[in-house]
Amino acid sequence: MAVKTLLDRKAINECMTEHLDQMAPGSLLSSLGSLTRFLEFLIDTEVFRQEDMEPARRMIEHIKVLRKGMKKRVQQRRTVIQTEEIQTMIRPSDMAEFLNCPAVSEIKEKALNPRMEVVPADFFDVRDFPPPTPYPNKCTEADGSPQYHTKDHRKSTHYI
Repeated sequence: MAVKTLLDRKAINECMTEHLDQMAPGSLLSSLGSLTRFLEFLIDTEVFRQEDMEPARRMIEHIKVLRKGMKKRVQQRRTVIQTEEIQTMIRPSDMAEFLNCPAVSEIKEKALNPRMEVVPADFFDVRDFPPPTPYPNKCTEADGSPQYHTKDHRKSTHYI
């Protein structure tokens, strides 16, 4: 009797509509996924009689269709939750407090009055940046010149 209830589309649809307003859409989606895995388990372990195998497979497909239909509701619920989280994250009072803190004043001062000092070492560091080195012992051409590789080791780029 209980196995027949699992394979009854009307019972699943009634259960869904009954709990649609009471439960979060993600919870219903998860429950349907669990039911699908349970039915697949029953099919794999051959608990169903031979005549119940095909209805079980059809029920799994029906549940997959139900789950696809719920994706929009789940996304809407996620959007509502994210909006609520964003609204509680930063309040205007937090923003005013942040803008008046000493760190913001210091950064603002640096941004408005940048140092106009040239540091020659910065230029030398860029100029003297070492070239890529070849991989040891494996990356030399027949003439002895180094062979440099790109990230894709099947293609090579040669520099002299």
